[in-house]
Amino acid sequence: MKKSRIAFCILLLCLSSFLFCDEAKKDEKTELEKQLDILNYGLESDITDLISSLTEEKDVSISKDVLNLFNQTRNVNIRKKILFYFQKLEDPCLKDFCLEFLLDPYDEETEYVGQVMQYVSELHITEAVDSIMDILKSDNEQFKSMCFTAIGKLGGPEEAKYLIDYLREEELETTEKQFLMKALGELAVVETYDDLVEIAQDEDENTYVRRYAIEAASKMGKNEVIQILVDMNQSKDPAVRAVVVSCSGNFVPDDPDALTIVLDGLKDNHQSVRAAAIKICREKKLVQAEKSLVFRAKSDPVTNLKYDSYYALAAINTKEASNLLASVISDSKASETARAKAVDAALEYSVSECYDEIKDTTRKALEDDKLKNLRYAIGKSIAKHKTPHFEDICMAYLEHKDVSTKGTGLDMYASSHYADAKQIVEKIAESEEKANNPLKKKAQLILQKASR
Repeated sequence: MKKSRIAFCILLLCLSSFLFCDEAKKDEKTELEKQLDILNYGLESDITDLISSLTEEKDVSISKDVLNLFNQTRNVNIRKKILFYFQKLEDPCLKDFCLEFLLDPYDEETEYVGQVMQYVSELHITEAVDSIMDILKSDNEQFKSMCFTAIGKLGGPEEAKYLIDYLREEELETTEKQFLMKALGELAVVETYDDLVEIAQDEDENTYVRRYAIEAASKMGKNEVIQILVDMNQSKDPAVRAVVVSCSGNFVPDDPDALTIVLDGLKDNHQSVRAAAIKICREKKLVQAEKSLVFRAKSDPVTNLKYDSYYALAAINTKEASNLLASVISDSKASETARAKAVDAALEYSVSECYDEIKDTTRKALEDDKLKNLRYAIGKSIAKHKTPHFEDICMAYLEHKDVSTKGTGLDMYASSHYADAKQIVEKIAESEEKANNPLKKKAQLILQKASR
């Protein structure tokens, strides 16, 4: 009798434990449900932090709910965050709101108006340009510079001519003049060429105003501007030489004078000029600069310019370029930052000749905690560039004992969804760790998003 009572008690305990666990599972909310709770009931700071996170990850999983919040709330800080979120997603869902808003924005907070203008500009909502021109003509000082920027993105020949007249007739502060000139550069309307050249050649004018003027003129495809660039390249002002190098990029590699300006820029004593030249070499994939870039990558006195040279070499992707990158990646005596930058450059431009070196270096970093910063950096690069070639490396990260390394492995899986790695991610998501364990939560969220 006593034994049967004991057995009955044990059975009751088991049943109650089972029911309790079952109820706990019911009460446990998914990460997506928690995000929705924050949107609906959170503090302003919690909501803006969540939207910032969604923006950074370009996460659309609850975008409809974010849009609903925008329509419901009158909190300007939250609305600004949501505008930026949909701007980054390139989603025009707020177009009608913005067009109506810009008809009469004068009593609104300046930053709020600026965010609306930025949204319509980046999404190229040209219907907004008339309203923005009306705001500029109203002589409202606080909106002037942002109007110039928006008109540069959305306007055409008529707006460009208006800006030239505005420049001549209005007393503008130097900063405002810079914004106006930058807008003319964005518009690049041929009818304004002569005015822009005149401003660019005026040595008494502000350097940045001259810069934007010559940038605008050089975008118009007129070959006669090259001689002006050659002349301006003799300037003692490194800021002028740097912009001349940048503008010459519009004509390389076809024009020999422009090419000479860029190649000479790689040897300029001033780092801003070298930086401009390296950038053009990267953008234009200038094979002609190969040897100079190898020299810069090895010997430039400015460390960041060495790293910039890695990316330019990766872009041109010649044999000598890939050899240089591979040697840096494999060099145990090089700094972890240098090796990580070389890896990132090779991944960004798919320099497959470096993949073996990347894998070998990563495996060594996984085994040696002295190289954990290099391990994290390489993992982030693999995640960022969504390459299909590193599934084995992703799995090694996921199976590592270090929590941060596992987290980096989850980032790699989230971007590329490697098939064989999924089981490891599911194992992390279903582990017996506490429900609020960061890795477990992260794995669950990744799998939830993948299934939507």
